[in-house]
Amino acid sequence: LHRLVNSGGLAGAVVDGLGNVKGTYVCVLDADLQHPPQRIPEMLALARRTNADVVVASRYIAGGSTGGLDGPLRRFYSVGLKTLSQMLFPRRLASVSDPLGGFFLLNQSVLNGVTLRPIGYKILLEILVRCRWESAREIPYSFQPRRHGDSKADFRQGVRFLQHLGMLFVDCSPMFAPARLVTRPDLRGDAAAAGSHW
Repeated sequence: LHRLVNSGGLAGAVVDGLGNVKGTYVCVLDADLQHPPQRIPEMLALARRTNADVVVASRYIAGGSTGGLDGPLRRFYSVGLKTLSQMLFPRRLASVSDPLGGFFLLNQSVLNGVTLRPIGYKILLEILVRCRWESAREIPYSFQPRRHGDSKADFRQGVRFLQHLGMLFVDCSPMFAPARLVTRPDLRGDAAAAGSHW
């Protein structure tokens, strides 16, 4: 899929891609080879064998590594923002050690009836929080040094991530469910679902 108009950045590109693929499973990974594509068959086999809705390639389980992150400061931010996300969505992210990663495979059925509204580039977090899924599995991988292009992680992207996290919390946490029902009565079903899986 070649997009003639750049809309929504990386997350927008992924959303466009998800809307145009036809298979049962779809895999998302970076094109700069920091995510090893040779792990895709293993991820697909695991999804089929366990009937998992989501398979996440994780840097934070035994056998995984964050070695490709650019320096200790970026590693600190990566772990800190991951921990913050898990604190805000403890039930939804309990079985996922790398919810901010960009290397994952999912059954397209989890996207049915859901409008994705990511800000920035953490599309996996958007999917895990907004979509209805039952089971997630993980495989370890080593995050590789960048071979091509430049990192998009900067202060501006950090601010956008915090905006995204705040929007997800307001949209999906049971704490804000009464306000959502008052302002958007058409979302009663979604609000109930969000409360049940938060």
